[in-house]
Amino acid sequence: MKAQGDDFHGTDRFVIRRRLGTGGMGAVYEAYDQERHETVALKTLRWQDPSAIYRLKKEFRVLSDIAHANLASLYELVADGDDWFYTMELVDGVEFFAYVRPERPSQSETREPPDVPRLRAALAQLIQGVVALHRAGIVHRDLKPSNVLVTPAGRVVILDFGLADVVAPPSPLQTREEGLWGTVAYMSPEQVEGQRSPASDWYAVGVMLYEALTGRLPFQGSALRVLADKGRQDPPRLSELVPELPQDLVTLCGDLMARDPAARPDDGEILRRTGVSEHTTSEAEAHEAGRPPSLVGREAELAQLQDAFGTVGFGHAVTFYVHGVSGIGKSALIGQFADAVEREAAALVLRGRCYERESVPYKAVDGVIDSLSRYLKTLAGPQVKALLPEGVSALTRLFPVLLRIEAVGDARIGEREPADPLALRQRGFACLRQLLVRLSAQRPVLVFIDDLQWADHDSMVLLEDVLRPPDAPHVLLIASFRTEDLASQPFLRALLEHADTPACRACRLGPLTSADTMRLTETLLVSSSGPPTVQADTIIRESAGSPFLVEQMVRYALDSNDADGATGIGLGEMLESRIRALPEGARPLLATLAVAGRPVDAKVARAAAGLEGDDRPLVALLIKAHFLRSLGAPSRLELYHDRMRETLVAALAPQVAADIHWRLA
Repeated sequence: MKAQGDDFHGTDRFVIRRRLGTGGMGAVYEAYDQERHETVALKTLRWQDPSAIYRLKKEFRVLSDIAHANLASLYELVADGDDWFYTMELVDGVEFFAYVRPERPSQSETREPPDVPRLRAALAQLIQGVVALHRAGIVHRDLKPSNVLVTPAGRVVILDFGLADVVAPPSPLQTREEGLWGTVAYMSPEQVEGQRSPASDWYAVGVMLYEALTGRLPFQGSALRVLADKGRQDPPRLSELVPELPQDLVTLCGDLMARDPAARPDDGEILRRTGVSEHTTSEAEAHEAGRPPSLVGREAELAQLQDAFGTVGFGHAVTFYVHGVSGIGKSALIGQFADAVEREAAALVLRGRCYERESVPYKAVDGVIDSLSRYLKTLAGPQVKALLPEGVSALTRLFPVLLRIEAVGDARIGEREPADPLALRQRGFACLRQLLVRLSAQRPVLVFIDDLQWADHDSMVLLEDVLRPPDAPHVLLIASFRTEDLASQPFLRALLEHADTPACRACRLGPLTSADTMRLTETLLVSSSGPPTVQADTIIRESAGSPFLVEQMVRYALDSNDADGATGIGLGEMLESRIRALPEGARPLLATLAVAGRPVDAKVARAAAGLEGDDRPLVALLIKAHFLRSLGAPSRLELYHDRMRETLVAALAPQVAADIHWRLA
């Protein structure tokens, strides 16, 4: 275990300027990125142990698919030698309590009410940020004033996602965290029992509101006494502490702090009671990562995957590549298939994803190894020991997160590692191969790697070595990638050229049929309790069979209360509505890329759009919210879907389009 934290001195790329703060698990610095010429916040670990590395990666990846104006933007996850850290937006602001009560220090009890308009404005943004997290299936678990900053412009920003987690149905790989996580003063009673839900976040918001209204915390005393009091009594009445407080805030505060989580208002009720627009909250956020995308149709492709799964075990592994344009439903298809074989065939499913914004070794496989570590932690020590072949020490040098499992650490004791780095790598590959052989002898194994277009060369070498015949592990590897990247990634073209054997297959997902588009529309309406009279024919025509556009148009129709379809729910109206909810600068950048009609260097696009200063949070939001996609390195940007480009270009005045052409030239 390597100490780092306060002793971190930066890297060749990131120059440390000052330390911003230190917590129990990590330290945050202001740093200068010499590659991008930008100032960022950099979070690193105080102790570089395997469990801390696992948590840091999880923290970054949990937030990878969500962007919102009231959430700090995360940029890159980096492994530099033994040092692990990630960079994020540097927020210049004061803590929530100091903003809503600037005249008093925290915990200075007062009978004077706060600046109510100022509190309402900040509370509305805090609610929007929390709702955005919950819609993505994420709970923060450590909301408190020091984790919520307010900028001089009044923007509220939630940060420190170290305890954030995905709320999902129980998984065979789910393990219970040990210990008490969170901050006692803001922790809900049920968190003591290890429960986590959106209701716990709202309890913390209730405590913050109580503190803002009264200048004091609702419960006083030692940590043990506070925890005990929370579970058996209500806090002092607000009216007894500060007279003449707004009754709506008093009632909301009490409801949020109900001891029974089921009695607390949910996201929708809180939005209604505070007058925060649900439409505003939804438009700027990314897709709902916590909710699996709907899958309709695809019977032929599911049959192909099932056939591939059925042939595993006849002396070889099977690799299956699924590709298609952005938003066509690759992840939904493979996700549903993986869930089915996990449930019906008792398969061990190891899920991973390759992220563009990660600079880590074996980035296409790293998430799969994390998934493997979660499975091994569910086993007893003797079971793990029976699975481990020789070479564990070399494997843990490649993937230190495996040392989270005590039996793995014990197995490496006494092993001698090759001094030559190449020999060490080959020994680690061989160990992983034999580990998968032993696992697949016990039960079917499916490995799913999403977004393979971002893979590095070392990952592809590892996969080829581990799955090569003869005597390969009985594993089905399914990997997905975007068809658009075939032009810029020669290795993807090479993969498809060899995908014509029983052991290596591929399929390309095309648009949904009109019938399946209709079925998807109806399914989404039913799941959202929406009206069945929404103009489905418009959705079928304008979505062009894209599941992503179908979902966006249905959501827009429901948010707009267009129950009878009288005003239409065209793609143009939907895009315009979403763009209106975006921050300043989004429209000119989208228009620039629409006129270009091709991938454009990110720096050129930003300059042509007239963007100045730190526009990285804006670009991150547009990518995560599926307005833009990034291609290759150096980064190039283009619109997420061709139908978006066509619609945006059609709406531009000729002179505006001509000016954009001139700036691009």
